[in-house]
Amino acid sequence: MLNMQEAVKKAKFYAKELYADEDIKDLSLEEIDFDDQHDNWKVTLGYNTERHKIESNARYRTNLAMDYFANLNAEKGERLEMIREYKIFEINAHDGKLIKMMIRPL
Repeated sequence: MLNMQEAVKKAKFYAKELYADEDIKDLSLEEIDFDDQHDNWKVTLGYNTERHKIESNARYRTNLAMDYFANLNAEKGERLEMIREYKIFEINAHDGKLIKMMIRPL
């Protein structure tokens, strides 16, 4: 069975694998919890990433496949901004497999 440190290492491994095409920075542990009922670790990781911010309504869009639109929309008041995002990685405590990944609501 995975201990706490092993669960965090697994979560970081999965984060790096899933976001290999994105430029995530400052990946760090934010929260960790063990679900006794399902024998799963819930590991919350935070990281910094650049997003396009639309000034008119302050919504964020992912930078994946947005390079094309960044050039088109630069004159429309959009800019790149570094933001902190949080993901919860649910890891099976017995085999270390990723059960699911979720956005951590703030």
